[in-house]
Amino acid sequence: MEYLAENLIYGIECSMSKFTKTEEELAKYILQHPEEVSQLTISQIAKKLHISAATITRFCQKLAFSVFNEFKHELKRFVDLQNTPIHMKDLKMSIILRNYVKITWASSIIPFILLLMKISIKRYLCLPRQKRYMSME
Repeated sequence: MEYLAENLIYGIECSMSKFTKTEEELAKYILQHPEEVSQLTISQIAKKLHISAATITRFCQKLAFSVFNEFKHELKRFVDLQNTPIHMKDLKMSIILRNYVKITWASSIIPFILLLMKISIKRYLCLPRQKRYMSME
């Protein structure tokens, strides 16, 4: 399974039950210090947490990354996304687009629903009286 940067932290949190005690400590450290971990090498993390590089590699593999560098790359993307400022211009455009989609959807779906209702009523009225009562059950 490949993680998108936004889902990496969620993926770690959801995988806690399959980690060993040491891997769980590593996960907690990563969750508390993602920016720091994204800048360190596997050796530096191993030394800092007093664990082996192999433990870090197994941790990454349990999250479906083949090597630590893939994991680190996604963690760096997550950190970068967290640090990216949201500009008011972008936020306003996002709100405008969301409202446009709502209006477009409503304006196209309402006539369709009304058409379905008309068809259903016509079909019901065209049924013989006996079947009409059976269809209401």
